[in-house]
Amino acid sequence: MKKTKHFQGVTLPQGALKTMLLMKLSFAIILAASLQVAAKTYSQETISVDFRNVKLEKALKEVEHKSSYRFVYSSLTFPRDVRITLRVADVPVNQVLDELLNNTGLRYRIMDNKLVVITKEENSQQVKTISGRVTNDRNEPLSGVTVQAKGSTKATSTAGDGSFSIEVEDGVTELVFSYVGMESQEVSIVGKTTLLVKLITTEKSLEDVVVIGYGAKTKTTVTGAVSVVNARQLANRPAANVASSLQGLVPGLQITRGNTGRIGSENDLGIQIRGLTTRSGSGVLIVVDGIVQPYENAFALNNIDPNDIESISVLKDAQAAIYGSRASNGVILVTTKSGRSQKPTVNITTNFNIVKPGIVRKQANILQAIEMWTESYENDGVVNNFYSHLKPFLTQNLDLNKITVAKGPFPDTKDITLSNNDWMDIMYGPALQQQHNASVSGRSGKSSYFFSLGVIDQNSMLQYGTNYNRKYNARLKYDFEVNAWLKLRANVALLSQKLVQPTDYDLIQDLTSQSYAGKAKYTQSGKYYGFGGYLSTIGWAEKGGNRITRSLQARTSFDIVLNPIKNLEITGQLAMNNDQSDETALRTGFLSYTYDDEIIFNSNLYWGGRDQVRAAYSKNMQTVANLLATYKYNLGDHHFEILGGAAHEEFENRNLNAFREGDPSALLNNNISNLNIGAPTRQFNSESKTQFALSSAFSRLSYNYGGRYYFEGNFRYDGSSKLSDKNRWKSFYGGSVGWIVTNESFMSKTSNFLDLLKLRLSYGQLGNQAANEISNFDYLQLLATGNEYPFGPVNTPARTGSIRVPRLSSPDRSWEIINIANAGIDVATLKNRFAISFDYFIRTNSNAFYRVEFPSILGIQAPLINGAKLRTNGWELSLRWNDKINKDFSYSVDVLVSNAINKAVKLADAARPAYGFNPFIEGIEQGTYYGFKFGGFIQDSKDSAAYVSSLPGKGFPSNIRVGDAKYLDLNGDGKLSTNVYDPNDPSKGGDVVAIGNANQRYFYTATLGAQWKGLFLTAIFQGVGKWQVFDGNVAAAPFFRNPQAYHYRNTWAPDRTSAEYPRMSQNDGINNYNYLISDAGYRLKNSRYVRLKNLQIGYNLPASLLKKVGIQTAQIYFSGTDLWESSKIPRGFDPERPFAIVVTPYPRSYSFGLNVSL
Repeated sequence: MKKTKHFQGVTLPQGALKTMLLMKLSFAIILAASLQVAAKTYSQETISVDFRNVKLEKALKEVEHKSSYRFVYSSLTFPRDVRITLRVADVPVNQVLDELLNNTGLRYRIMDNKLVVITKEENSQQVKTISGRVTNDRNEPLSGVTVQAKGSTKATSTAGDGSFSIEVEDGVTELVFSYVGMESQEVSIVGKTTLLVKLITTEKSLEDVVVIGYGAKTKTTVTGAVSVVNARQLANRPAANVASSLQGLVPGLQITRGNTGRIGSENDLGIQIRGLTTRSGSGVLIVVDGIVQPYENAFALNNIDPNDIESISVLKDAQAAIYGSRASNGVILVTTKSGRSQKPTVNITTNFNIVKPGIVRKQANILQAIEMWTESYENDGVVNNFYSHLKPFLTQNLDLNKITVAKGPFPDTKDITLSNNDWMDIMYGPALQQQHNASVSGRSGKSSYFFSLGVIDQNSMLQYGTNYNRKYNARLKYDFEVNAWLKLRANVALLSQKLVQPTDYDLIQDLTSQSYAGKAKYTQSGKYYGFGGYLSTIGWAEKGGNRITRSLQARTSFDIVLNPIKNLEITGQLAMNNDQSDETALRTGFLSYTYDDEIIFNSNLYWGGRDQVRAAYSKNMQTVANLLATYKYNLGDHHFEILGGAAHEEFENRNLNAFREGDPSALLNNNISNLNIGAPTRQFNSESKTQFALSSAFSRLSYNYGGRYYFEGNFRYDGSSKLSDKNRWKSFYGGSVGWIVTNESFMSKTSNFLDLLKLRLSYGQLGNQAANEISNFDYLQLLATGNEYPFGPVNTPARTGSIRVPRLSSPDRSWEIINIANAGIDVATLKNRFAISFDYFIRTNSNAFYRVEFPSILGIQAPLINGAKLRTNGWELSLRWNDKINKDFSYSVDVLVSNAINKAVKLADAARPAYGFNPFIEGIEQGTYYGFKFGGFIQDSKDSAAYVSSLPGKGFPSNIRVGDAKYLDLNGDGKLSTNVYDPNDPSKGGDVVAIGNANQRYFYTATLGAQWKGLFLTAIFQGVGKWQVFDGNVAAAPFFRNPQAYHYRNTWAPDRTSAEYPRMSQNDGINNYNYLISDAGYRLKNSRYVRLKNLQIGYNLPASLLKKVGIQTAQIYFSGTDLWESSKIPRGFDPERPFAIVVTPYPRSYSFGLNVSL
């Protein structure tokens, strides 16, 4: 029998265990060897050269290529007849330079930052000193800028605060300033001794650093589909969460927002990359500073202070294969800021934000509601109805600014109040929110540091009760270079959050949407007014009790980095992520009254007649250990980089829930949230625990030849405790190639107009753990506790717990396998003013889950097994134009467009479509609606008779009338059937056909930017080109919900025959028929929209003014979020959540901020 060893829920094969032990042993040997060798080998940087009769300048370029030194010289100073022959191995760079320049009449000097200045050995001439400071376009100091005297070899570089000083000879008239990623400038020094130089960031974003899995590249060398969001794109956005700010910034990244107006709901966001290729709902992998996060949703992003983020990379194709089994739906890599400047830099950002209800669903006012109520009954022939006695008010000149009390319409409603009260306007209004952050960063000697503190304080738009959200963030990053071969890094991030909200916030939202317009806020004496079962909405907010959630999050990671030999870097990482949530909730009753102060009933009758106190606690612990090594090697034009490593993760979760109720009804104290105030005879509790582990080995090979041909291969071997022994381990891989065509010699003639042409191709096989479908021990037959049952005497039964079998085990279930192919092209032209990038991709899930059909007598849920096939194909397009009108004015336009189509290719448990929404059906696009074809409204009695006679088999209500809908009998069998129409054999099908699709299509974003001197403007427009949605709100004016304003006078009536909606009715059968799923214009709508996502207008204060008060930079700005939108759905609904009624109003925010650097 083959032996195995176990640890934390993971069973390792014997071979895998040996491999990990060997890796640990190798690490120990390397560490020991490095301690002996380091002092000998790293006093100076060494190189090996072999020159045979080569020109001096070519020899120097080779030295520069093989070392980390940069050379500054003028080719005019080189003797043209000097040739070099030199062969040395592992010799310090300075000795090589001594040999090369011997007897050449040249000398060299090594400056700071490994800058080597080569000059002639001449007698000194009269010189003058030029000093100054260099900043970027945001007035931030730039360190390491090369400052060279034009036409001379004199050069220096700027210090950490951007300052410089250089001695130049009399004949020099200009200095040249150059910096990677910035536009070089030539500045006149005639008659000047001090300069203030501002370098502008080049728009050649192809040279930006791109963080990838366990490493980084420049965008030019990336061969996969990777998008980058930098700190500037996230700046000045008054958002409490990062995920919301990402919406529209990355092609192919879909962010769906939930109840946006409700504070504390920032995790109610959906994240999806390149469509949906699984039924298992697996999320997107989030990695922060190289550490995999325990959550694959918005929660992992939203607890990071946006001010701490340096960049975000999104891996969308085989580039993500390095993360193996969790990368099939894409990877989001977050890199936080670090200390860079030699001089300590203090950054302060402060923002005050006014949030107002922006999109507010409007109810019909009380008189409009009475008209609609009575019309509904009268359309059904019921003249005397609940609201008949209110109809006379329609002809009276009623002053709705005052409360008018009338007889209630129902037996349990003594009165009804008439006024112009709109409860959406009553319950929601403006709120003040604020966000502040302070950070200190820099470098000092061998250490660098970044420390930040932030606070987000959100008050709610809910105008009654207590509702606020407060977050405190702290982050400390510290790097220390012990010596030339050993570095230590620490990264600690803390979050403390307190969310206070009414316990029954959901009910408050519901009552606000249901309460009829005109309902009084208070009685005549100021008590809570209620209308029948609709108790006071204000009472629920103020007296119904509060839920208080305190969250604490700690993210800690510690790294040790070794460089035992040249070009080899070994990194060990240990991270501990801890999340704790402590929640208490109090639900207390209050009284509602009629307008003349007669008691209706206590609100706790809604919850079984008892007040309640509740406590909940959860704790999530994740431990991550990574060991990786990277080796770089160059051989002429061949450049290699090899990565190898191992990782282990463990995750534990524990949840406790308990509550007590009052006995007989009330708690001992309505002001204290403590379990002891409830009755011991009414106490309940529960507990759950989970744990799982994942072990991995991974590697990557990167290669490029001459900066033209690129290859990258990624490999991952994962083992999960969630799967049985025989399916636990699986290999995943990805490969990509790239060709920079413009670097070919035959493209030299195009260099004056074509800056970049790169072709990319990638393919990979990634896995999906299917978090929603694979539980921790699905391969075992589980037992679950169930409800209690009474046993024993009838009057005194014993409460006995039960045990049940929840579902069948699934020992054969394995990973879902997603094959990803991507082809892309990148083009830059017109001196990088115009850039375009296009990608086409195909994602195929060849091992998706489906459920085998068993006879119904099985009596238990059948397990999911592998074998289905799903496919997504789509494309992404990025366009960018940037230009300058003159030195003071520049502008840019960025456009992103993407689209994806999801389809089930093979799906045994869903082979045929059905009436309604079809999430996954074999052979059709995912999310397809099947419904009837609309035939218009019945306009008169003749039209009604013809329609009824055409359907002798019926399929419609017997009391159908003029103003009701007509549907097409597609198969001609004389009846309406919800079976799917079969065009090949109509007699076998029904009348239902595909009428639309629920997926959003054609995502697009346009970002406009302009700068003039210190002023800047940025506008981001985001939208969806096609999104078919159903309006589920029935214009039937039911007595339990106030009618909607967009339905008023827009329903069919004899004098409104061109109305959009069918006649109103109080008959459920008629309403169900009129609102069948169909392609009728009042049911199926296109919720395409465009929204002004963000608008920023700001001003960077002049450096000359700030210098006098010791400030490096200062910026003031206005930032507006979601200020405007245009869509085809009725006003009052958010196009991102169309036709949602029970929701907090969609907010607009107007913020004013100040950013200061000291």
